[in-house]
Amino acid sequence: MNSGLLVNVNMPFYIFYSRCVFVYLFLFQIIFNFFIADLPTIISLIVMGPVNSLFLLLGSLACTYTIKLIPKDLLYVLFFSIYAILSAFIAVLFLEYDYRVFLLYFEIGSNFFIYYFTGRMLFYDGRWVERNIEFILSFIKPVSLMIFFLLAIKGDIAAILGFGSGDGDSSYLTLSDLFLFYSSIGVYYLFKSKQYFWLFFIILIQALMYSRTSFICLVAGSVIYLFWVVFWSNIRVFFSLVILVSLPVLLFAIFKTEMTSLLKDFRHLGWLVDRSLTTSLSSREDLLFVGALYLKNNYIFGNILWQLEHFNHTGKYIHNVMSYWLQYGIIGFCFLIYFATKSAFAVLFLKNTNVKYFAILLIAFLLELLISRSFAYPYVWMVFGIIIGLSKVNVKKGSVYENL
Repeated sequence: MNSGLLVNVNMPFYIFYSRCVFVYLFLFQIIFNFFIADLPTIISLIVMGPVNSLFLLLGSLACTYTIKLIPKDLLYVLFFSIYAILSAFIAVLFLEYDYRVFLLYFEIGSNFFIYYFTGRMLFYDGRWVERNIEFILSFIKPVSLMIFFLLAIKGDIAAILGFGSGDGDSSYLTLSDLFLFYSSIGVYYLFKSKQYFWLFFIILIQALMYSRTSFICLVAGSVIYLFWVVFWSNIRVFFSLVILVSLPVLLFAIFKTEMTSLLKDFRHLGWLVDRSLTTSLSSREDLLFVGALYLKNNYIFGNILWQLEHFNHTGKYIHNVMSYWLQYGIIGFCFLIYFATKSAFAVLFLKNTNVKYFAILLIAFLLELLISRSFAYPYVWMVFGIIIGLSKVNVKKGSVYENL
């Protein structure tokens, strides 16, 4: 089936709007991230800051009123976003922090709804499910090529391989996670369609980026999904895979010296054998320790501005799922767990085969959230929206379930 262009004469407005926002969030912002360090501050605020979030939030809210049946889960996420924004506003107001602190947390709180809304509306109507899947798949190869050439132009590929010095600025986490969205879907789609060159290429691109977490979660997510599928289809092949995956551990035990030397030369894996190769782990452990102390004293309502109180810096947060609890209290943490669990159950037990395209994506982003990412990274909410949207539509009848 032809996915068509960005717009189609028969396309509902909310799908057109969601496609436009998807392109903006997962294509244009990739380009912005490569050049954000060279952009004037005012441009950065407009295209990737609170101004951008305000317009997208208002647009998503306006688009919501064009839907005949507003999904309950969408209203839940909207409530969570409002709760996050109001928590920041009240804290900044009473503690008399600079208004720019509120703008930062307004952007983060708005993103919960913006990203979830976009994913949810792409798969709100069963008549557009397959076309919107093809729409997303159509970006995998072009985006991979674009990132490869941009990495080459900025000198990052040469730097990673040890032949030069690239930019590698602080935007690498955002960039790596944006591409992880495509690479996670691409692993399943390209393997299924036997496009092995492109499969190798997207894994290579993810490996060439500066984020160890994104690359490791892509590989781990793919392996976990493979084991899950094989376990339920062929138990003999499953145990064969267990033996195959155990071989690297056996090789490392036999050739420990040689393997250690080899891993040290590879940025993504060197820290496994020599922690001195990175300061990231120790600094995050310190943040987790301090954050745990604050959480112990604020386990019900959290402390959304604890970083400013302790470090006088908004970027020093817990780098895992516990950040939701500390920032937004038990309410925010329960919201996250609810949507994560609902999405996981949809992937595990839903018979809708289209969910399989996004299974590795969900696993990879949940792994990131468990071990490295925080409340400030909104991409997992897009994944929740996509999967829960697919779990609610009746593809055969081409209609939306009544129990939304």
